[in-house]
Amino acid sequence: MLGNLRFNRLAGWVMVALMGSGAIAFSAGAHAAARQHAPRHGAAAPAHAHKPNRAKPNKAKSISARPGRIKPSGLAHASRASQPVKAAAKSVRSLHAKKASAGAKASRVAKASRGAAHAGQDLSGHKRVGKASFYASKLEGRKMADGTRMRLHDDNAASKTLPLGTTARVTNLENGKSAKVTIQDRGPYAKGRIVDLSPATARKIGLDPRDGVATVQVEPLTLPKADGSAKEGNAAGKSASSR
Repeated sequence: MLGNLRFNRLAGWVMVALMGSGAIAFSAGAHAAARQHAPRHGAAAPAHAHKPNRAKPNKAKSISARPGRIKPSGLAHASRASQPVKAAAKSVRSLHAKKASAGAKASRVAKASRGAAHAGQDLSGHKRVGKASFYASKLEGRKMADGTRMRLHDDNAASKTLPLGTTARVTNLENGKSAKVTIQDRGPYAKGRIVDLSPATARKIGLDPRDGVATVQVEPLTLPKADGSAKEGNAAGKSASSR
């Protein structure tokens, strides 16, 4: 009986030992399995791992939810669309600037031309006495100093000292006949001569073509000034009083 008791006790200890070793083995196996399935540091997550469902932004929209704000793509599109408009506006501004510059230049040239045309001219309005001659018929159609064409039957005349555009009365001192002329040309350049007349005006004052010259008196009526205004000559007052 004592032997049986010892045998049962020994068998119990063996069972306890076996059960302890099995629990230890099971714990070690579970721990190894857990380590095998756990992701390593820096390794990619497994394909079946759950990923959060994040909504992707809509790339088709160029305007964000915040009003008044445009994404860079929208800014680029707006910039490209506005380029032709900007180019057209720049072209218009350039054209206006060129026109303004051309107008200012023309005004300066015209003013300088008027000043040069009147430089050294006789603006006194006093009468002068000298010799008068007349244009030859072959000069019909020749361009005069004011840019117009000389006409044999018009009242055009030439003077070296009176401003272009001056109106004057020319009187033949040999017979008292007179005629009104407009200074449109320069000359005559022969010594002692103060005015060149058209053949029609020469006939009016009785200038004999055989002589070619006559002593005359030239009295300015109106004289144009450099600023575009006109000045009355001394003869203008006499003409008004005689009427």
